[in-house]
Amino acid sequence: VGTTPPSRRWRWVLGLSLGLNLLFVGLIAGAMLRADGPHKGPGGPRDKIGGFGAPYLRELPREARREMFRALQDSGALPGRGDRKAALAAMIEVMRQQPYDPAATQALLATRAKATMASQAAVQEVWMQYVAGLSDADRAAYADRLEDRLQRGPRKER
Repeated sequence: VGTTPPSRRWRWVLGLSLGLNLLFVGLIAGAMLRADGPHKGPGGPRDKIGGFGAPYLRELPREARREMFRALQDSGALPGRGDRKAALAAMIEVMRQQPYDPAATQALLATRAKATMASQAAVQEVWMQYVAGLSDADRAAYADRLEDRLQRGPRKER
């Protein structure tokens, strides 16, 4: 009595998992989009970038970040603003339906999870190609910058 059915628990677990995946991809894509973008001032989005992927991207040379982002844009691996808005609009519509249809919400979440996984894989592949192409000295210097970041914590706006 008073317990949640297992199927409902799994929906919450799936939703939480999707949210974490979206957060990770968003952090990486955001770091690539904003690291050299128009919001560079103190207190802007660049100051708030954190998470797992951001240090790997922040410590890359500026031109390398730009080239990586161009490659991702050209490949169509990252969803565009229109795609993100359409996905959000679809979720809003499903949430307002009466009666509410959990299966429709589940389907939208599953679609977003697949898109998130594809984007994450594309970002990782582009990063791996970059790192694999570094000379031993350049890769060691990059590792040194990452280690310095780890010891210092997030750096302030330059």
